[in-house]
Amino acid sequence: MEKMKNMKNIAISFVLLLFVFLVLLFIATIFKSLLFTKIFGGVAILLTALLTLVGYLFTKMSYKGIGAKGPLFVPKALGVGITINPYHWLGKCIWLGLELLLIVVLIQFLLA
Repeated sequence: MEKMKNMKNIAISFVLLLFVFLVLLFIATIFKSLLFTKIFGGVAILLTALLTLVGYLFTKMSYKGIGAKGPLFVPKALGVGITINPYHWLGKCIWLGLELLLIVVLIQFLLA
């Protein structure tokens, strides 16, 4: 029961972050100033990093039974396709690498 409640909270967070991203994207088409474009770019990278983190947490909760001995790629919990197993050692490295890459891109974007 607790797992379903946590998954529901993560799914709601995911949808809210997507909604904020879409609203900002709509606003970006209206205001075409360079300052807003820089602000929107930074917020977009930050939201992408947050969405990646929420996706990782959701995937980790969905595949608790697989464990570290499971395959690297597993079927998605929601939708069609495959995703990276967060319990596999290489899967953890890939998820961490994606997050670090997004943080580096955000820092580089803010310093430019």
